[in-house]
Amino acid sequence: MSAPDWNFEPLSPNAEEHGISEWDQFDKEELGIDATLLREATQNSLDARAASDGETAVRVRIQWLRPEDLAEPAWLDELLSHLEAHLDAAGRTPDRPEYAALVVEDFGTTGLTGRTDDPSDTGHFRGFFYRHSSSHKGGKAGGRWGLGKLVFARMSAWSCWFGLTTRDDGTTLLMGKAAIGPRQVGDERYPAFARWAVVDHKLERPIEDQQILRRFRHCFRLQRQEGETGLSVVVPWPRSGPDVDNIRRSVLTDWAVPILRGRLVFEIQGEVIDAAAARTLLPEVLDQGAARFVEVAAMAEEPAIRLPELQAYPEKKLVEERLDPSVLEALRTAYSGGETVAVRIPLAIFPNQAEASRGHVDLLLAQAEAGSSPVSLRLRHDITVPRGGVLRADGVHSALLADAGRVAEF
Repeated sequence: MSAPDWNFEPLSPNAEEHGISEWDQFDKEELGIDATLLREATQNSLDARAASDGETAVRVRIQWLRPEDLAEPAWLDELLSHLEAHLDAAGRTPDRPEYAALVVEDFGTTGLTGRTDDPSDTGHFRGFFYRHSSSHKGGKAGGRWGLGKLVFARMSAWSCWFGLTTRDDGTTLLMGKAAIGPRQVGDERYPAFARWAVVDHKLERPIEDQQILRRFRHCFRLQRQEGETGLSVVVPWPRSGPDVDNIRRSVLTDWAVPILRGRLVFEIQGEVIDAAAARTLLPEVLDQGAARFVEVAAMAEEPAIRLPELQAYPEKKLVEERLDPSVLEALRTAYSGGETVAVRIPLAIFPNQAEASRGHVDLLLAQAEAGSSPVSLRLRHDITVPRGGVLRADGVHSALLADAGRVAEF
């Protein structure tokens, strides 16, 4: 078995070259690369929640480290040294910006599960390090560890990241991945991706050597203790530093509901954003009226009013003629009186044209106060759907919550 290093396997003469066509996609995100990274990482952390009850809080820690913050700055140079020639050949000349590393850790999660040595395995470990633009995750999975993980490489001026994961059987594994792009070095052509691993009879394996694992945790100031399950990602030489105000705004815009429910906690450069902090900060990010509506939506009980079922085949729309007039009048009176109205809408959905599956969504509506910016929440379980559509009505706060069943899987 070799010592840990970057494993560059040349393409055969007949192999096709595949670039990284999605590389610039993250530059088009409205929130910026750091907020995009936060969203992608958090979605997958929530999906990997260790507790089956769905209530135990997941903690996500984000920390930028300057070179002087590292326990062994020289070791980072050593880890990256064999990448430089390949990055140059691919036209991705590496750089050393202000910060030496970005650390993203989650706690209260399962870590990267699955086999490490079987290319056909559909577990999270192979998905994180070996699959690109694909995922085998389903159900209520919010993140996919498909294309999303590319944001780590896009954030790095060296186009790479390292991942240390501890699983519930106590094993800790360490591996790295670089998104370099197709290139030619000397007489050999190389594929777009490479991994930092040990090689055993041509098979890449994660590092399990306890001395290296301890050194890695110490060098990058990881908070993960031995045996503590979850995933710690280290992004070398991040292209941008911490814009804490922007990240705080993104946290509260995208994740206020699970934070207020006590199911998610962030730590950003040492600042903890939990339920208590969110209640204080939300009015600063939104406004008093909008913040109040978000809190009501987060803590809402099951609505007492159940509307007729919506169905696509045959089509059954939710039109006024299908509603009980007394229920409709009660909703109108409450809404016009400034109350938040809540209803449960049963749905019949047909995934992949199969038999109908039944579930529901909860809809909450409230008038936005004069001068208040309307809030439009769309959530699948704890995951915000950023492009989930907005209510086409001015001056209305709305929340559409799919917390359970097949509806939450879409």
